[in-house]
Amino acid sequence: MRPAQPLKIFLTHVSIISILQWAALVAPLVTLPILTNNLGLDGYGQLAIFVSLTCYLNIFIDFGLSKSAARQIALAHDEKNEYEIIRKIQSAKLLLTIFSYIIFVFVTSILINNDNLKIVFFIGGGIYAASNYLYPIWYLEGTNRLMGATIYQSAGKVIQVILTIGLIHSPSSLKSAIIIESITNIIPMIFSFRYISLNRLIVFNSLNNTLRELHLALPFFITALSTSIFTTMNPILLSLFTNHETVGIYAIADRLMEASKRFIAPILLPMYTRWIKILNTKPSEFLKELTYLSIVLALYGAGVFLLFLIFGNDIVLLLNNQSAPLVNTTLSILGIVPLLSIISHIAGYQVMIPHHLEKIHAKIFSLSALIGLIISIKLIGDFGAIGMAASVVLTESAIAAMTVYFAFHIIKLSLKSKKNDT
Repeated sequence: MRPAQPLKIFLTHVSIISILQWAALVAPLVTLPILTNNLGLDGYGQLAIFVSLTCYLNIFIDFGLSKSAARQIALAHDEKNEYEIIRKIQSAKLLLTIFSYIIFVFVTSILINNDNLKIVFFIGGGIYAASNYLYPIWYLEGTNRLMGATIYQSAGKVIQVILTIGLIHSPSSLKSAIIIESITNIIPMIFSFRYISLNRLIVFNSLNNTLRELHLALPFFITALSTSIFTTMNPILLSLFTNHETVGIYAIADRLMEASKRFIAPILLPMYTRWIKILNTKPSEFLKELTYLSIVLALYGAGVFLLFLIFGNDIVLLLNNQSAPLVNTTLSILGIVPLLSIISHIAGYQVMIPHHLEKIHAKIFSLSALIGLIISIKLIGDFGAIGMAASVVLTESAIAAMTVYFAFHIIKLSLKSKKNDT
């Protein structure tokens, strides 16, 4: 097993990764006004539906394997052990990719009425599914190679920005926008082959081993699928109960909120595998690092909330080139979500899961998501995009409260055990 890096070296790497990721976050801020102004709210709403469907493609192809596999790779004893893990994971992902794309085609056929647009959805979804299967982000995460992955992801974002500026000029450019959105993983996929060869990714394993890996990943899949009910599914729900313009209003606010959440992803992602290693080597360091991380990220989340609450209208005006009161109100409501998400992520992924409570974690998310879905359907009918935003806040609040309860219980037991040892 590779040991956890010394904290100082780890923080240096995380800082570099963060700077690269933050630079990449400029991409949606540049493309958002181009897409909304040139496609219109109706066209942008249809693009948001495609993005939501590809997000579901990602959830089903991944099936939680990225979390379970990253943990296995982080604890692997040698290169032979790593290769066995790769064989099992990629074999499972191949079956999931085929199955997920069939579902994607079926759902697209129901949601999209325009035959020409439907074909573009099929092509874009196929590109996205294939590149997702061949991009082993879980391997890069587990082997401390996220810096290289981040560089290539940033390069991919730059190419997407250039293509958006050059090709998206009117509502008729919607098909081009869909294809551009589908190539998100192409560049990082190609460059990841320097760390792991293509012939090691396209592999088959026994059905028993494949099913065993899917069983191990099931709690992570349930969590991801439940999360999608109050995140990814929102544009689809709005399209079923309202219209594409309402989808566009919500999608603009949601994209800004998601950008603020992605701002901290470079910190949270490497911490997951680091703390798994620490708990197996230096458990005394766990609480100290947890305290530092919690304080820093909680301050960031509170800052985002105040920023959207006070300057939300100015941000929307700057990016949309016109006043949009409904977008502003929706964004103000969603402003608290990054803070709630940070709290639940630290309590869940950084405390509960490293202590092997992924099944309880999955139950928390699934229960909250189902209740949130019922609430959202009611609120959408009465308040549209604003009602959807309110239901998301209620769901995120419930998840944060329950994960914090279990995290405090774990920490309390840990401190009690440490006191008994001394």
